[in-house]
Amino acid sequence: MLDVLPFFIAIALVLVVLGAFLFKNGHGKGRPEAHAASKPDARNSESVPASPAAPAPDVPIEQLETSAFAATSGAPYQLKADLLALAFAGGATQKDGQEISFVVHEIGLLEISSGQVAASDPLVAPDPPAFTQAVPNGRHPVSVAIARFGSDERIAYARLRFTEAAPVRWEMARSATQDVATLGKDEFFGYGVDAGTGCFMDPRAGQLLNARMEAEEDYFEVIIEEMDKTYAHTRSWADIRPDPAAPENVICFSSGWGDGSYPSFFGLDAEGRPVVLVTDFLVT
Repeated sequence: MLDVLPFFIAIALVLVVLGAFLFKNGHGKGRPEAHAASKPDARNSESVPASPAAPAPDVPIEQLETSAFAATSGAPYQLKADLLALAFAGGATQKDGQEISFVVHEIGLLEISSGQVAASDPLVAPDPPAFTQAVPNGRHPVSVAIARFGSDERIAYARLRFTEAAPVRWEMARSATQDVATLGKDEFFGYGVDAGTGCFMDPRAGQLLNARMEAEEDYFEVIIEEMDKTYAHTRSWADIRPDPAAPENVICFSSGWGDGSYPSFFGLDAEGRPVVLVTDFLVT
């Protein structure tokens, strides 16, 4: 028995290393977190239409359309654009006989100085790769749409708005190494969450945050303390500046049901310019 122990220990180490690699590199095809139909495990951690008119309140979710580009059999996961519009209009809907109402909060202005934007769990991946879509520099408003289920509240969507125009189509946000053409039915590229938190940031802010967290092992506690200031069961948010001498900031927010993997989408105008970036936390 003792002779085979080293063999089983070696196998266990290989599995641990492989799991860490998949978590670090995997947000997409072929993994459970890449499927929109799968609800995240941790429930207790913490096309918008071209017309500006929002859907009428109390519309059942099943009657809301998916996105500005038609869903086809075998298509990757697509944003429910009508539901997104309903959420940011502060409307209501029903799901499985339960009423869901939405409330919107403006939570800060994000500084973009590099013409790029990124999203991640900042406590786990403080320096994420930028999305391939170029974005305008400036200070852009970030808001969240909170879904209310009785006494429970969850952030359903986080939105970074670049202009006041209405998107006419949506594209999945991706990094340079991701190809949407490789995705199967209902799959998506998203960022992994392991600390119940998502964020938007300029990649320069990510570099500053990473440097700060490497220099100060307990800096994550500063982020948590800032988020606690806005906490209400079960969501919070915070505007963090990793380097007080630099303008770049990180706007953090609770991630829906908690840990999992979540897709983001760029809303584009008729000329293909970005209007908005939305993270869908798969709450509804």
